[in-house]
Amino acid sequence: DACKQAIKERKKAQRKLFRNPTAENVLAFKQLKAKARHIIKTQKKTSWQSFCSSLTSKTKPKTVWKAIRKIKGKKSTSSLGHLKVNGKLITDKKQIANLLASTISKNSSSQHYSPKFQAIKKQHEKKPVKFTSDNTEDYNQPFSLLELKQALQKSNDSAVGPDDIHYKLLTNLPESSLTLLLTVFNSIWESGIFPPSWREATIVAIPKPGKDSSDPNNYRPIALTSCLCKTMERMVNNRLMWVLESKGLLASEQCGFRKNRSTADHLVRFDSYIRNAFAKKEHVLAIFFDLEKAYDTTWKHGILSDLYDLDFRGHLPTFIDGFLSHRLFQVRAGSTLSDTYEQEMGVPQGSILSPVLFSLKINNIVKSVLKGSEASLFVDDFALCIRAKFLPHAQRLMQLCVNSVQDWISNNGFKFSTSKTVCMHFCNQRNHFAEPSILLDKTPIKVVSEAKFLGVVFDRTLSYSSHVNYLKTNCLKALDILKVVGHTDWGADQKTLLCLYRA
Repeated sequence: DACKQAIKERKKAQRKLFRNPTAENVLAFKQLKAKARHIIKTQKKTSWQSFCSSLTSKTKPKTVWKAIRKIKGKKSTSSLGHLKVNGKLITDKKQIANLLASTISKNSSSQHYSPKFQAIKKQHEKKPVKFTSDNTEDYNQPFSLLELKQALQKSNDSAVGPDDIHYKLLTNLPESSLTLLLTVFNSIWESGIFPPSWREATIVAIPKPGKDSSDPNNYRPIALTSCLCKTMERMVNNRLMWVLESKGLLASEQCGFRKNRSTADHLVRFDSYIRNAFAKKEHVLAIFFDLEKAYDTTWKHGILSDLYDLDFRGHLPTFIDGFLSHRLFQVRAGSTLSDTYEQEMGVPQGSILSPVLFSLKINNIVKSVLKGSEASLFVDDFALCIRAKFLPHAQRLMQLCVNSVQDWISNNGFKFSTSKTVCMHFCNQRNHFAEPSILLDKTPIKVVSEAKFLGVVFDRTLSYSSHVNYLKTNCLKALDILKVVGHTDWGADQKTLLCLYRA
């Protein structure tokens, strides 16, 4: 109110000055202009101090992070805007929802596959995979109440799916209701009949930051699936991972979504490999591959074939077969739902089983790598290294490796992004060397002096100066935010500041 009154008086003095430009009116206008500026500045400061002082452990995290994003200068990306198609503006919510749904459906369509792979796919899918078994295997036994309770304990407080059943409801069920729920799960498990409603998903489209929100391709789909289904998925996933780990079926180069393995394993191995080469005055060539629409284009039949080849039979692979087939979704725009569309290919986004099934499908890529090379695989982040005494020799070996990997990728329905895949030459020698020329699908791979892999910025001499500068910039920004939120006389309470500090 004080700001409004000060601005009103300033404008009144300005109009008076225009009508009668005397020295007295000029002085009056300048005084009121200065007064308005001072009041606005004081009110901003007071408002900010009162907001920061109101931040306590009872404040909603959404309120805090909304303020932090504003301080960082980031625009809110949660709102769904109008879309443009061929220059035509679409404002109707139903049409917007249908356009986003059709775009997502096209991204998971088999039309993205190459003609070569479509022929391979057609040939293989003529023979359906049969998982016939007497179900005496340990992983096919009925689930226990302990497994159900553990699955619910590990659940996050996520949004509900189309059935509107929340995790909070499931985690607060009494023992008798949990026993009944377990009976339902075991009935689904033993009968092999997958509930059709569990294949349905509601998708919320979030605009990608820094991109044109009027383009339907610039939205990230967040799939909301049944919490009941995700609970059973977690139980199945635990058994699947136990078999994969106990029998050593996953490649040692794969560190994604595995216990006692992390990005640090790859980073240490990668660093050691290059430093050992430097000690022997060798050249190292590394290629950081980028998979296009990796989750959306995963070959479903290929996952089932891989499970069969790994000797999985009975209830477990049958459940996964039902889980992957005939997936349907609707996009929600505000309170409006789109028509129902099918996800033809790919693993469902936001599901518990999806990361493991994807890891299983891409697992054999490391077998296509030639001996003497070093491969690192973290879900869909794939890197390949070759070292040699002479650069032309390393280049020749790397080209053979890339050709072999490209053949495997082409035969399994994946595709590398030639624009995002980059090559780096690591060398600590003073001589000048020509840039290596490696071809990926007949296209030269871009050679860069710096590349980011699993969160770390690597440079050619492995000095990590670029990474340190990157960290320093981010840390200074974070410190500045803490400075403006916290103060000795006013500001957020201790718990909120500690929460922001840790984040």
